[in-house]
Amino acid sequence: MDDAARPGVGDAQELVDAATRLHHTVQSLRLPTGGPALTVMHEARDRALRLLESYAMPRLATTDEPPLVVVIGGPTGAGKSTLTNSLVGAPVSLSGVLRPTTRQPVMIYNPLDAEALVSLGLRQDPERGEARQNLGDASRWVDLRAVPHPDVPQGLAVIDSPDLDSRVDRNRQLAERLLAVADMWLFVTTGTDYADAMSWGMLAEAARRRMPLAVVLNRLRDAEVAQVRRHFATLLTEAGLAHAHMFTLLEVPLFEGRLPVHVVLPLQRWLETTSRTHRGTRPAASIAPVLDSSLGQVVAAVHHLADAADDQVVTARRLRVDVEAIFSHARERVRARCTDASLVTEEVTAAWRATTRPGVENPGHKAHAAASGAGKRPGLLRRRKPVEDPWTTVRRALREAIGRLVAEQLDLAMFRIAERWSDHSAITADDARTLAQPSADVTTRVDRTVDDWLAGITKSLGRQESEPVTLAIATLAVESGPGRAATDPRGFRQAVRRPLAALEPDQPAALAREAWLDLVAALNSVMLQEEARLSDLFDESHVLPEVAAMLRESADAVTAALARDGEPAS
Repeated sequence: MDDAARPGVGDAQELVDAATRLHHTVQSLRLPTGGPALTVMHEARDRALRLLESYAMPRLATTDEPPLVVVIGGPTGAGKSTLTNSLVGAPVSLSGVLRPTTRQPVMIYNPLDAEALVSLGLRQDPERGEARQNLGDASRWVDLRAVPHPDVPQGLAVIDSPDLDSRVDRNRQLAERLLAVADMWLFVTTGTDYADAMSWGMLAEAARRRMPLAVVLNRLRDAEVAQVRRHFATLLTEAGLAHAHMFTLLEVPLFEGRLPVHVVLPLQRWLETTSRTHRGTRPAASIAPVLDSSLGQVVAAVHHLADAADDQVVTARRLRVDVEAIFSHARERVRARCTDASLVTEEVTAAWRATTRPGVENPGHKAHAAASGAGKRPGLLRRRKPVEDPWTTVRRALREAIGRLVAEQLDLAMFRIAERWSDHSAITADDARTLAQPSADVTTRVDRTVDDWLAGITKSLGRQESEPVTLAIATLAVESGPGRAATDPRGFRQAVRRPLAALEPDQPAALAREAWLDLVAALNSVMLQEEARLSDLFDESHVLPEVAAMLRESADAVTAALARDGEPAS
């Protein structure tokens, strides 16, 4: 097929621009953190960025002729490092007695390819001391030990990867990431490991990416070669990998830790020929299917991300509805409890009764505090503990009663919210319980709210030193509901009304009604602050409704550019 008619070749600028826009759209996407549904979004975003930055963007953006990047992978103990050293003819990748043997991936390349590998983000720029920062920076995803060697053919870079079936999660994940930067995969296995399930999972990924593949059956005995090759070929065909080149390496003694030259020579020649074919076109004909498939997988991941973004917007709205409904009920309970006399607790009642002791000052009368000790011996008086001012006791009792009311309703609201959130896939039960907690400073804010409320009553009275009157009005405001008995056997109501004697007959009731409205509004404000804080945890503004449309539009532009890029030139 002529290059102009081959998919992936032609005027690729539209494809470069579309891929660049898609990368910017995905990279700039702001995602909240949280439970399982959000984890899916982060995974889809990371997959799209990894494929773009590790492979697609470097191949589209570079002006150099990059070498063919071959990743040597396979199960533990398959002989990958030994094969790498044998292909190069030098101990460039060290094997160890511990498994997994290769703990850091090693890239061996010809020194003449150094700059081209920098452009792919696979090698650090020695002058800058860091990888070149561009849209295609594979170093963000993989950390390679780069080893130049003159015996490696120019145009070929070989990466010895960690074991695919490693028990070390980091090594296994790194092996998977290395496959994302590969132009070709050299899969090494043995006669006993070639049917390993994990390895075939990675081979299936190679098939999805339409990646050129060579398989090496290593350390085979003469008697088993035919049978193993036949069975392995059948498995490859069934997996859609019939195009894979198969090499067989017999089990032979090593020389200086490497395979004899005649054993690896066929594989060496094939790699050299493949790397020469790879060079000379932009993008190289050998990787065009891999590039197209990688971009296709990016598009699929972005569409998955867009679907998850839609779900997140809907879920966020549902979570906000849950919060609003539960807090609306909590605010109504606070409002009702502010008028059913339940705030006039035993502590408040006792504090008011204490104000009827002889000598407690009332408005319109002279202070008699000193007289409270009259007739007692001075010595005994000095030894007594100081008695708290009765009006301070009333103020504290009222503040504590109101604080307990808000705390009870907040705790109940948080419990119900945690239950509702746990029913959604967007958040786990443990996370729901952790997030659905009152603010650490809510008690302080409630106390300050009550003090501000009492100060407002004082201001409305227009009097100075009117603490008893202020507290009496405040108590009437929360005691006027039907929860109190008509009789007053303990003299509580009489104690409350004593400081109000100097006011006009109708004035206390009017002031109490106004104070009640002010208290409900102030406590509502505290509850609304807690509601807003929880709503913001899953506010749809984190993932705007138009985000999904932007993602799909950018992904579809890449799909369209891929289709036009493969059309024959006119």
